[in-house]
Amino acid sequence: MQEIRKNDPGRTDADTGVEFERDTSTSVNPPLFRDVSVEKKHEGELASWRRAAQELSGSLFDLARSDIRLAANEIKAARHSVQKHAIQMAIFSAIAAIGVLPFIAFLVVGLGDLIDNYWLSALIVSVLCFAIGGLVAYRALKNIQEQDFSMTETRRMLDRQMHSIERKLTESNQNGRRAA
Repeated sequence: MQEIRKNDPGRTDADTGVEFERDTSTSVNPPLFRDVSVEKKHEGELASWRRAAQELSGSLFDLARSDIRLAANEIKAARHSVQKHAIQMAIFSAIAAIGVLPFIAFLVVGLGDLIDNYWLSALIVSVLCFAIGGLVAYRALKNIQEQDFSMTETRRMLDRQMHSIERKLTESNQNGRRAA
């Protein structure tokens, strides 16, 4: 606060046209006066900063709320996709297991009759079953791992909103400088 001593109790300086107000907080004679225009200017700047802070806090609140909703929706969609692949894998594995057992018995007996050695035919058939089953299970695992869980929509929305907040901060900073 700028304090100016004036000898006369008037409210306007005739030379400069600056408006003064009596400062009643002091009992010193001659009375102290303060420049009202400077205080009004500071009040205007303070109000501008308050509006900018309120706008920023509102934007941040909206940003957090919308991003939480978006992330929850993306998580639900990803969970649904993984769940779908896992259910498919379980169902077709069970069907394959039911159908494979009689086929394996057929292969062991048939191969055993051809080579006159049942234990060797059982070993050959089981190695083939492990190879085929392992390959199919590996592909199912790769399908699950290749899914994109990076929440691209959430990141895109965050980037857009952060740019908006940065722009508002820059604008309010420039408005504050212009007011000063």
